[in-house]
Amino acid sequence: MQSTQPNPLKWLLLGLGLPAGALNEIARIEHEVQNLIGDVIQIFATSGEIMVIEIAPMNGGSQFLNALEDQVARATAQPAQPQAGLTPNIVSFYE
Repeated sequence: MQSTQPNPLKWLLLGLGLPAGALNEIARIEHEVQNLIGDVIQIFATSGEIMVIEIAPMNGGSQFLNALEDQVARATAQPAQPQAGLTPNIVSFYE
């Protein structure tokens, strides 16, 4: 039997009220380290929603932040995909 790893980014998007693949809907990420609380990450969606994640010291807050920022950068760097059911207008210059 295979074990499945939870996808924290999927739950993050759901917490922001975004579809599971909508990392490009994240407007900005702010981060600070507080002595007693640990990493405090604020995630702002383009819709105005804000999510705050607190990760206790020595629990991998910086790794989570790096993974999140990497995935958001990848999502925003990709060109928009055509919507399902629509085909792009392709013109051939060789006809």
